Amino acid sequence: MDGMEVDSPVTRAENQRVRLFVAAHDEFVRAVVARRIDASEVDDVVQAVFIAAWRKFSNLESLPVPSAQRVWLYRAAYHELLTRYRANGRRARLVARVQRQPDLPTTAAPETDEVLERSMAKLSTNQRRVIHAIYWDGLTTAELGLLLRCSPTAARKQVSRALDQLRHWYAQEGQA
Repeated sequence: MDGMEVDSPVTRAENQRVRLFVAAHDEFVRAVVARRIDASEVDDVVQAVFIAAWRKFSNLESLPVPSAQRVWLYRAAYHELLTRYRANGRRARLVARVQRQPDLPTTAAPETDEVLERSMAKLSTNQRRVIHAIYWDGLTTAELGLLLRCSPTAARKQVSRALDQLRHWYAQEGQA
């Protein structure tokens, strides 16, 4: 929190109280987080917890005892860790899925990348969004359905149509 410029009307006294709060609880939050996640991610998670605390600071100050503040911070750390676990899991599944695809080259030739970029550019915004969500961001069709506010079946159909269109443009661009 040191050196952060804040766009909200935080007085110097409030800023000082926030700094004291962080100093009082940093070691606790860091210990909770460090036992559960890779050391390279500890600082990021601790920072996210204190950002959440800063957003709710007036509520935290009103808690009756310091142990209630620690419980709130523990819960915030737990939720942030769950978010990290889910993100890491999605990333691992995406890597595994890509590695299982033997017909994909590990590095595409520059002209192939250009053909793909031109082909993607010809897709509609929604088609590009669908393809990016599934193949780049690693969403499932059920998650895509939630994102698009449609059923998983409708989402799957949109992905299929987008891929058909991409294949069409890719074949035409590759021959040009």
